[in-house]
Amino acid sequence: GFDDGLQNTYDIALPILKKFNYPATIGVITSLVNQVSGVVTWAELDSLKEVYHWEIASHSVSHPHLMELSEEEFRNELKASKDTLASHGFYTDTFIIPYGQMRADQIPIAREYYENIRFSQDFPNVNPFLRYRLWGIEVHNNTTYTNLRERIDEAIENKEPIIIIFFHGVLDNSDNIYTVSRDKLTEILHIIKEYDLEVMTLEKAVKKALKIKNYD
Repeated sequence: GFDDGLQNTYDIALPILKKFNYPATIGVITSLVNQVSGVVTWAELDSLKEVYHWEIASHSVSHPHLMELSEEEFRNELKASKDTLASHGFYTDTFIIPYGQMRADQIPIAREYYENIRFSQDFPNVNPFLRYRLWGIEVHNNTTYTNLRERIDEAIENKEPIIIIFFHGVLDNSDNIYTVSRDKLTEILHIIKEYDLEVMTLEKAVKKALKIKNYD
């Protein structure tokens, strides 16, 4: 997946994933779409969904630290982002948590709006795993290929039903630790291909793992 809905996800990451015929899940900060340069447009999101079969997920309205919010503010970040996406034809049950964390008392509220809730901490998604407590492997500039291979090996050995790998920006010569180069993204996709892992959106992967019918 790709967090933040950055323009380079569409301009740079998408063409690379197309070569592998891999879809992805993109987490969108709804207040920034069509408002800020460097962020995808609604038309581009429509293309990702309709042409390339990506999942368009919520990444909140404004990307705040959710743990610091009141209940009213928290609800607005989740509900308003979901409603805005729906108004543009993107009906999502997936929420990508800004900064990867929320309070324990916020989880039941989040579940009122979303089925799938993805954190940023890398813990095993072991059976029976919980849709509202999904863990992800974050790839950034300091992630080594060896580390990633070891983590995938561990997941296979532990028979984890789902492996969630996510990125932020994809740009060459960036000093941002959360941004990877084209070459790094390409090499990571080659690693995934070597393992012959089935790549799908988060929503479809969760449904398949839970044996929910019609996940296609």
